[in-house]
Amino acid sequence: MTRRLVRFSLIAASRELLVDWMSAMVWNGSTVGSAGEFGIASGLRSMAPPALLSQHLAERPMWQLDSQVERVLASPGVRALLGVAALGELVADKLPSARSRMAPRPLLARAIAGAVGGGVLMHRARQPALMGALAGAVGAVTGAAAGYHARQALTRSGIPDSAVAVLEDLLALAIARRAIYS
Repeated sequence: MTRRLVRFSLIAASRELLVDWMSAMVWNGSTVGSAGEFGIASGLRSMAPPALLSQHLAERPMWQLDSQVERVLASPGVRALLGVAALGELVADKLPSARSRMAPRPLLARAIAGAVGGGVLMHRARQPALMGALAGAVGAVTGAAAGYHARQALTRSGIPDSAVAVLEDLLALAIARRAIYS
């Protein structure tokens, strides 16, 4: 009983911290909030949010892409590579041999994905890309930690890991989509 209470208290505290952080990131029509949301999604799944952003940018005419990063992300080769990587990650995450997202390399990859996406979203909104990159990186680390602890708690409570992983996939895609299209 006490362990369960501690687990749910940790989840509630993580959720409250995440909500407070997201509320603090609202600025200029919540552009920084969108960058932070993109980062959170990247913390949950490192490849799916960049793949969605790449697809979104590819749907724009090339003349509307005014930064080199946007043009690279919109290119057919990068779009295909990110799509394959996202699908691979969605499958690999369900395997028992999947590495912890909290290990240094996966965490760094998530922070980079969040920073690039957050920077692009801010740049597209004509806001400082550096602010978006920072919000995206912080969001990614926050999302990775919150996702890790929530998944651990839910699987310990008896929910199958694969079910929690699928819910996490859907949550990451929904958050990324909201960040990109808001």
